[in-house]
Amino acid sequence: LDAVNDDYNNNSVQNSNSSDGAQLHDKTVDNVEQKDIKSGSIADKIAPAEQLLILGRSYQTEGRIEEAIKSYDQAVLIVDETDHGNNIKAKAYQLLGNVFTGTSEYMKAIEYYQKAREIHPSLEADEIEVVAYQWLGYNHLQAGQYQESIEYYNEVVKLASQLGCKTREVNATLNPQKIVSLTQLSNLKAKEISHDLGDKKEETNACLMLGDTFELLKQYGNAAESYQKALNISKELKDKEVQANAVQKLGSISFNIGEYEEALKYSKILVELIENPDHRGIKQALAQKRLGMCYAYLGRFEEGLTCFKKALKLVCNHSEKAVEGVINEWCGYCSRFITGKDQEAITFYEKTKTIAKQVGKKYEEYRSNQAIGNILSNTGDYLKAKEYYEQAMDIALELSDKHCEATSCLNLASVCSKDCDYEMARKWYEKALDILGAERNDHLLHEKALTGSGVTLFNLGDTKKAIKLIQEAQTFAKNKNDTDCNEAHSTHAQEKSPRQKTTLLQVEGKFID
Repeated sequence: LDAVNDDYNNNSVQNSNSSDGAQLHDKTVDNVEQKDIKSGSIADKIAPAEQLLILGRSYQTEGRIEEAIKSYDQAVLIVDETDHGNNIKAKAYQLLGNVFTGTSEYMKAIEYYQKAREIHPSLEADEIEVVAYQWLGYNHLQAGQYQESIEYYNEVVKLASQLGCKTREVNATLNPQKIVSLTQLSNLKAKEISHDLGDKKEETNACLMLGDTFELLKQYGNAAESYQKALNISKELKDKEVQANAVQKLGSISFNIGEYEEALKYSKILVELIENPDHRGIKQALAQKRLGMCYAYLGRFEEGLTCFKKALKLVCNHSEKAVEGVINEWCGYCSRFITGKDQEAITFYEKTKTIAKQVGKKYEEYRSNQAIGNILSNTGDYLKAKEYYEQAMDIALELSDKHCEATSCLNLASVCSKDCDYEMARKWYEKALDILGAERNDHLLHEKALTGSGVTLFNLGDTKKAIKLIQEAQTFAKNKNDTDCNEAHSTHAQEKSPRQKTTLLQVEGKFID
């Protein structure tokens, strides 16, 4: 856990005696008893309250939590009776906060810390108090409650600064509260403190963590800057593992924002970095896969296929079936765009289907059937294409996925139309339109269904209806958002796949995937 150092675990919380420099001297739990505290003047009552604080800390050190709480509560009661000694009451509340930090009841701890601050604003910070705020900041961060996380981490920074606790200040500075409110300042502050500590490794980790948080908040420019700093420092340290980590993150950002040339550059560096024997196996396979994806997105399918085949060889040696299925699918995809490799593409997709059935990846199985159907349809084997499209339809129905079902209807309509079975094509287009009528967001498929249906009716001789449907498709095209065939292939839930753009006129003879 990066947010909270192991140096401050629950045991150390229970054993801490650092709050105000109070010394236990010869008094232990055995020789300081409640009977020693007697009623008397105001001055007499304040002294027993101080004794109760020491007694409570003694109990806490020995793990006798209930007795410690009782002692602190009694100290508060004594101060309340005298209406004096607010500094002692504030300290009692702070120590109660420490107790509840030790039992991981952080919200309760914070309540006591806040009470202490209300009574005594200048109360010296306690390192255990920092722990409570830091845990709450971390927990809210994990829950995606960034504003709350900001508030708690800001408190950590303030308290840690008062205590001169540089390591905690670094950790707090790295978290999203600083990212949201002080983006660039946070990065500089983390670097500055780590530099002061003379810990280059920590500075590298700080930059990586900061980059992760920037990326989480979709501040990609800041994330890239942080990762680049981590890369630069790791080069100085000759730390290949951290270099690979930073390069991988830089490549991912470039890829996710569509800068594929830049992503390609980083992917090549990553492959070189992890050729070290320590990284052989699945890491190398995934690096080759990402490199192949960059080539594919750039339309360099032969180079992409080469990378995917290397990845496939590596992953097959490690029995990673799910990854093997994905890479086979990418091999099939690239093969489809290389002249003379249709049969090879089908072979890859058949392997994908087999693995998808083994690991329960229904969408992967669906896409493979669609892809094979597309290849067969484009090469004139309409009967076989229908068989694969029908298998895809069965899976779509099993998944209750209307988008996939409509896509299968359109593919079946298209192949029937190519086979001059216009009546059956008309039925499939009508079924697609019925499905899409309730799926208002599938604009591209809706447009294709209207246009395809119009073309089919024209081929059947019903020109009036054909004109009406084509005009409706044109109106629909004008009103819909600017989009492309990415939407028609959005069933790929885990992996992005490159898509081929299709215009309004490219209805017949084009596959839908």
